[in-house]
Amino acid sequence: ISSLHDVHKALLPLHVLAERFQNEVKKITKDGLSENASLQLSERVLKAKKYFTKEMEEKVIEPLLRINKELQQQNKVRKVLKVMKGLMDTFEHFVLRYSADGIKHGTEKIIFKAGLNGEVAGDEYSSENLFILLKQLRTQLALKENLPPYRICNDATLKEIAAYLPQTLNEMASIKGMGDFTLHKYGELFSESVKTYCDKNGLKGKMHLKKEPPRIHKTKHTRAIENSSPGIHKTAGPNSQRQSFELFQSGKSISEIAQIRNFSEGTIAAHLVHFIKSGEIDVYRLVSEEKFHLIQNALETVTAPGLSAVKILLGDGVSYSEIRFVIAAIDHEKGIL
Repeated sequence: ISSLHDVHKALLPLHVLAERFQNEVKKITKDGLSENASLQLSERVLKAKKYFTKEMEEKVIEPLLRINKELQQQNKVRKVLKVMKGLMDTFEHFVLRYSADGIKHGTEKIIFKAGLNGEVAGDEYSSENLFILLKQLRTQLALKENLPPYRICNDATLKEIAAYLPQTLNEMASIKGMGDFTLHKYGELFSESVKTYCDKNGLKGKMHLKKEPPRIHKTKHTRAIENSSPGIHKTAGPNSQRQSFELFQSGKSISEIAQIRNFSEGTIAAHLVHFIKSGEIDVYRLVSEEKFHLIQNALETVTAPGLSAVKILLGDGVSYSEIRFVIAAIDHEKGIL
């Protein structure tokens, strides 16, 4: 436990420095950027990332790996994990945001090592313990791919997994927030880990108890899409959206659909955003994987509301529609309607 406090203590000055840097970036991007200023800012961000990567590797990631190894040899794992959970919640996103390479070990080899050798006192602790272990797995995946943890899946998804114990891909597909992309990429890892935990602790799945109430929520970027496109959503009723969707599914491009329907390309793109968000259209049919990650990184970097600052940072190589497509795909993966 004292080792965790040492890590936390080492992290605090880095956190202050990072907040100061973020505030500077926010001021610089507030009123827009010229192409030259955008290049200079990109260079500064890259230098900052290298600095924080080195600092986080030495002062946070490596000590946490040592702590993880120590936890495997302790009997009273639960008490230590609760302390770790409180500290990890404080700086989890910060660690991942500035880590370029993440943990250098194979994810499958370190899944759930902490805690599986300890004894579970009773069913009342099972859901909480599994949730903590699932968050560790998510952290490992996020570190490996240099993403903030919510890009893997959000806490609500992990809590639902811990509550209902899905142990197959079919069962995992019923968990809110497990969209096609997340299920394909991470579903098997999560379901196998749940199965291992259940087998180890004599637990059975509870998917038969699951009920799925609808949830509607809008992020700042979702609201920005609506606010930055006057008139688009007012004229795009369900039937109109569906017609554009069916034409797209038949192989027509956005430009061709716009000509057929006598709408602007922006309106057709807005129609398709709805179906990306619902999971009926794979975003990679409209945005290349390279461009997707470029836009995703820009969305994480820019803190100003709206899409203008993101567009300025990305330049002419990316359209507003492509930014909206990526936001819709991210919302889909997070289970946001």
